[in-house]
Order: sequence, then C-alpha cells, then structure tokens
Amino acid sequence: MDLFDLHCDTPLEVFMRGGFLTGDLHVTKEKLSGVGRYRQLAAFCCPHDLGDADGFRLFFRVAETFGKAAAEAGYTVSPDGDPENGNFTLTVEDARILDGDPRNLDALLSAGVGLVTPLWGGTTCIGGAHDTDGGLTPFGKDAVRELARRGIPVDVSHASVKSADGIFGILADAGVPPIATHSNAYALCRHSRNLRDEQIKIIREAGGLVGVSLCPHHLTEDGAPNSEDAARHIIYYLERLGPRGVALGCDFDGIGSTPSDIKNVSEIGNLRKTLTALGVGEETVNAVFFENAAEYFAKIRKLKGSKKR
Repeated sequence: MDLFDLHCDTPLEVFMRGGFLTGDLHVTKEKLSGVGRYRQLAAFCCPHDLGDADGFRLFFRVAETFGKAAAEAGYTVSPDGDPENGNFTLTVEDARILDGDPRNLDALLSAGVGLVTPLWGGTTCIGGAHDTDGGLTPFGKDAVRELARRGIPVDVSHASVKSADGIFGILADAGVPPIATHSNAYALCRHSRNLRDEQIKIIREAGGLVGVSLCPHHLTEDGAPNSEDAARHIIYYLERLGPRGVALGCDFDGIGSTPSDIKNVSEIGNLRKTLTALGVGEETVNAVFFENAAEYFAKIRKLKGSKKR
C-alpha cells in the first residue's frame, strides 16, 4: 500500500516528545512498516498560545529537530513534493508567524517549506480564518501573491469563505492550481472548516486537489465517525472533482481523536478496504491514496520551472 498524505502535524510533536521510531504518535516508523511508497506533507503549526514572532523563531528549531529525527528513522526531507526525492516536505500552517514582515517569507522558503496554509483560526496578520467573516489583510494578499509568484502551493484549508475567495483569485491570476490539504465536504458535515460546493467547483475548474481529513468533527456532526464516514466524503468529492481531484490529508498528530477503526497510520488500510467495499475501483483508490497528490506536485514543479525562465 502506497501513501501520499497531504497533512500531518508530526513535526511539533516530535520536537516536544523526541523521535518517531516508535511511540504513541499517529505517525512513527513502526506504524509505517506496512506502507510502500510514502510521501508526507508535515506541517509546523505554531502553538496557539505563542506569539507570532516567537512562533517564527520556534519554526526553525522544530524544523532542525524534525530533520534529525527523520534521518534517524531513515527518512529524507525535501521541499518539492517529489516521491522520488524524499519522504517528507515541511509546510507551515497558520502563517501568522510571518509577523507582518515579508522578509520572513524568504527565510521560511529557504528552510525548505514547500507549501503554506495561511490561516488556522481567528483573525491574524494574514486575514480571517474559518471561524470569522474576515478576508485577507493587505499583508496577507501580498504574502499569497508572492507565494503564487514563486509557484508555491497555497492551501485554503482553515480559511474563511472570504479569505478563500481571495486566495482562489490570486492563484487563478498566477496560474497556480489551488489545494485544500485537509478539508471535508460541508454538504455532509456542516462545520465551518469544511468546503462549500461553490468552493469545490472552483477547485475542480482550476485543476486543483482536495485532501480528506480524518478529524472526527469534520467528518460527522456527532464527532464519532468510522472509516465509512471518511469514505463518504471521498466519494462525494470523487463525484464532484473527478477521480484525479481527491487525495488524503489525514491530519495525524494534529487531532485528539480519530475514526474508530483508523487509530493511526498503521490502520489507514481500513479506509482502502471500506472504499473498495463501497464500490470504488482499485485504480481510483490508488489515485486517492497516492497518485493524485504525486501528480499535483509534478504540476507544481513544472510550474516553478516555467516561472524561473
């Protein structure tokens, strides 16, 4: 079984707890023993009680620690999302750590950040998250434009409807396909974090990608899902985005609980079995689990190459 997962929060957990050879993290080398090809976007999300400037400084400590832990486990870290060129790509979730200073973006990208999720919660120097009615700030617009200019994916997960609209518009102008790394369908679970049908249509028409999250409260309104509930969101997206527009963004190590039969990455195969049992073909399941994310980042690498000329 191959796995290309668009979102986990393992780096900060590794920084706080130590390595990930074994242990109780959702993602460890031990739990990955049943996975073949493996590619993971691994997010640094600043602790929510930490200030923006302090969060910026912490990022570099976490990145260094995570890189050493990955090497100890026999994994590699690279910024380009290429499955042939590493296992992990560092990302930033909640770009408030830029602290309103455009120079900080250069530092993050130089440190190997390969994708940015601008928002998480509340209102920040970037703009309004899903729990607000606000849009992007002037600084937020500039930051998204600069990322798009460089061909860096900008994730609409956690964004308010207004902020997402702003991101979609900037990415369209730059020709960068949009991505929602870990966002489920609002039509199936009415949580503010989930994507509305209008947003799904924008992503489809722009050739973008959506990763389905395993966060319980984003899967079912009672917060007590199983793999069939996750499969329902995948099938809903397959019907609206097509077989090449859906991936996984499990949110491992960023959620306090998981679906009852997917306790960590070692049980992700249960989702494959459920999708097959519900009639999804093997080729499409393989695409959701790996190929679609790999193809998205191949498009991004091609785009970056064209922007350099």
